[in-house]
Amino acid sequence: MHRRTIRKTKMQIYFVDALAGAGKTTAAIKHALAQVEIGAKVAIVQPSTQLIDQTYNALVKSARPKTQITKYHTQCADSVKTTVSNHLRAAAPGVGEILLISHQTFLTLPYWHNAKDWDVIIDELPQIEDDWTANLPVNHAAFTSHVEVRRDSNKYCQITTKAGSETEVQRMAECLLNDQQDKIYQTVCQKLHNPQAWTTYVNVESWDKVVSGEEMGKHQITTFSLLKPQSFNKYRTVTIMGAMFKDSVLYLLWQREVEFIEHAAIASNLSMRFHTNGELLTIKYLFDGTWSKTLKETKIGSVTVANRAREVIEELMGEEMFLYAANTTDAPMDLGIRVANVCHGLNKYKHIHNVVFFSALNASPQNYAFMGEVGVSPELLRRARGYQTLYQTIMRTSLRNPADTNSKTVVVMDKESAEYLSLFFPGCAVEQIENAPEIVKPKRGRKKTGNAKSNAERTRKCRELKKAQQQQNGAN
Repeated sequence: MHRRTIRKTKMQIYFVDALAGAGKTTAAIKHALAQVEIGAKVAIVQPSTQLIDQTYNALVKSARPKTQITKYHTQCADSVKTTVSNHLRAAAPGVGEILLISHQTFLTLPYWHNAKDWDVIIDELPQIEDDWTANLPVNHAAFTSHVEVRRDSNKYCQITTKAGSETEVQRMAECLLNDQQDKIYQTVCQKLHNPQAWTTYVNVESWDKVVSGEEMGKHQITTFSLLKPQSFNKYRTVTIMGAMFKDSVLYLLWQREVEFIEHAAIASNLSMRFHTNGELLTIKYLFDGTWSKTLKETKIGSVTVANRAREVIEELMGEEMFLYAANTTDAPMDLGIRVANVCHGLNKYKHIHNVVFFSALNASPQNYAFMGEVGVSPELLRRARGYQTLYQTIMRTSLRNPADTNSKTVVVMDKESAEYLSLFFPGCAVEQIENAPEIVKPKRGRKKTGNAKSNAERTRKCRELKKAQQQQNGAN
């Protein structure tokens, strides 16, 4: 007698792998409005308040009269999660509507009323992994006494809220009383308070040494949280939209459990599938090796690599206006307009043709180690995190507009980044900046001449005036 084999079906999530500037948000708006007409409830989840506001205005402009469109974020509601929860409970069944909320609200909301009635569209790839670190050699019990470690043979073990401590963990997660100590634990407690969505792990060896007081002050508590794909099962459908989708941490971690299906209706309304302006683009890089915070602080004589690299970039740009992204500790650049590393939806700089990505976005050694344990190598993690941010930053410029025929220059710090970007811009040029080797391997005894400094001083005032003028022109 033959036994019948039952094949387990993977859960399904729709995706849209869309280049920046391809109009995925516009396509999603069109789809959402069509769904509302047939009584569907659609939640559009976006990474920033600015993007939520832009999408809300576009929806209102395109929607039929009396279409129910609501947005909630920190600038229009006092307690966003409470307001969203109340809205969901009051939502009339069978009545079409569109709700706009942030990634942060969506990923930390403990309960979604009547989730089976909602189609969720997540605009831009959500961060499905998070870590939290604290130095707690003495006062760890305010947190650790409420947590249980599920010990097994693994280096990293799951932690959960201890029975009877649910109220304490919820208080720290919500931090409603604005208690300073609760704020220390808020990030990790938000995940522990929502175990249906998040699994949280800890390095058991470090945990035990902190809790026992062994080697006092030499160890930190570091937790790692991963979003469960099963947390999306409760919704009617979930669609995730973003560039480089199959290079993302989300795809790398979830592909074994999830069947990803292209959302045909949204994808069919994209304006392009690949960048057609590659021949206008030159990608320049400085270093053959990987750019990192450690390399930034390395000294060449009495000058750090970061300072020397900044001088070369400013000399290369000359009097040209450019955007740049940098770490918060990096000094500003002459004639450059600084943008945040996370700048989704920032579209007011499409008149600028040059951009520099100076940021070093390497994960911590602890984070690399944990992600390696769950199957994401350091190389894949760098690509998933750093390159996604790099790509989104350079696409704030005129690269977004295929009709713009001006030449464009992108400056990145290392060869690997340059070569990765070139895959998305057929026909672009990739070249190393001519004097980059002098930065990496300077000759002994070589001293910085006073000429560069004096030139910079002579032109600084001119640059500042030009920067102010061009910023004003861009704002207009």
